[in-house]
Amino acid sequence: PDEIHLIVREHRPVAMLKISQEINDLSHGTLQNANYFLIGHDQRLLKQLTLEELRNSPHRRLPLIKGLTGPHTRLGKRMNSSVLKRGLKLLSTLQNTSTDQINKYPERVTEFIDQYSFVDWSSQKIRIDVSDPLNLKISWPLLKSSELQTDSPEMLRSVPLTIQMGNRNFNERIRTFQNIFPIIDKQHPELQSIDLRYEKRVMLIPL
Repeated sequence: PDEIHLIVREHRPVAMLKISQEINDLSHGTLQNANYFLIGHDQRLLKQLTLEELRNSPHRRLPLIKGLTGPHTRLGKRMNSSVLKRGLKLLSTLQNTSTDQINKYPERVTEFIDQYSFVDWSSQKIRIDVSDPLNLKISWPLLKSSELQTDSPEMLRSVPLTIQMGNRNFNERIRTFQNIFPIIDKQHPELQSIDLRYEKRVMLIPL
């Protein structure tokens, strides 16, 4: 009775979540009506950051999940959103796929470093759009190995690539993308979107 036992559980952020407020006034800017939160793997909102704080935060390189719209919510609350759950599952699949490739095929990564750099999900900030619950999208500026220069720290694709993932079979569709992208990118360097939602068929959308 004369002791207090404290059990501390540390929640680590896995992504930055952007929640846009529901407004009817179209004159308001979208950035001014969006809330940014650090979110854990269990959909718990850990910390809110303003746009200015986000620019200077060490968490600014975290993956970004956007596309949710709703009223302001409080910190510490779990979102309990089915579409956000799918978004976090897609993010986890992407990160695990990159790690598994390096650990399973280190000689392949070394031999085909130019091609591997195209599909290294950890090399760039991942953005996942969950605005369409039936079609999650990945978008991020891919780094081309041919543009790597010491005097230019940020040489990116001129067109951010969008990958349409649907809402299921993420493992299979990610493997499909990794197998086809090095070849497709050479043939279509200004490709705007790759649609992987259809079985045994890949749709390419040019700029």
